[in-house]
Amino acid sequence: MELNDLRKEPHLSASSIGDYIDCGLLYKLGRIDRLPPEFRADALEFGSCVHLALSDFHQAKKDGKTMTAKELHENFERYWRAAAEGYENIQYAEGKSFETLLLEGRELLTTYYHKCPQEQFRVISIEEPFSFMLENCPVKIIGAFDWSRRTSREPSSSWTGKQVEGLIPLTKWTGTSS
Repeated sequence: MELNDLRKEPHLSASSIGDYIDCGLLYKLGRIDRLPPEFRADALEFGSCVHLALSDFHQAKKDGKTMTAKELHENFERYWRAAAEGYENIQYAEGKSFETLLLEGRELLTTYYHKCPQEQFRVISIEEPFSFMLENCPVKIIGAFDWSRRTSREPSSSWTGKQVEGLIPLTKWTGTSS
C-alpha cells in the first residue's frame, strides 16, 4: 500500500504527533482546521530539498546507476530553487539566506557523497511506507522509511512481523509527515 493510500484513512504520523506534543493549538489549527501557516521555516524547506536529492541519489543506486557528486548538487539546487527562490513567505533564521543555505546544502551533500561507502551496500527500497496499530489507539500510525539497504556484511535473511514490530520503537518516529 502506498503512503498516499494510508493517508486517506484516519491516522497519526510522526509530524502530527510532534505537533500535538509541542503545541495542542498548533495541532488543532494545522491538522483539524487545516489553516495554512503564516510562513514556512527555512529549515523545513531546506531539509525537504536535501531529502529529495538524497532520494534521487539512492534511487539511482537502486537502479544500478552511479550518481556523481555534481549530479547530486544539481538535483539539490534544482529542488532548492523550486522550493525557495523568490518566495517571500520563507522565514530564514538569523544569518541564513537562500544563498547561504544553497552553499550549506552543497557542502552537506559533498560530505555525504564522500563518506557514503557506495560499494558496500545495496539499496533495497526507497520511501517504503509502513503502518501499525498501538494498543488503545483507534487509528493507525503511518510513515515511510527514507530508504533501506543491505550491506555486504549482513546475511541475507527474511524478518518476521514480530521482529519488525520490535524495531518500531527504535526508529524514534522516523516516518515522514502527512
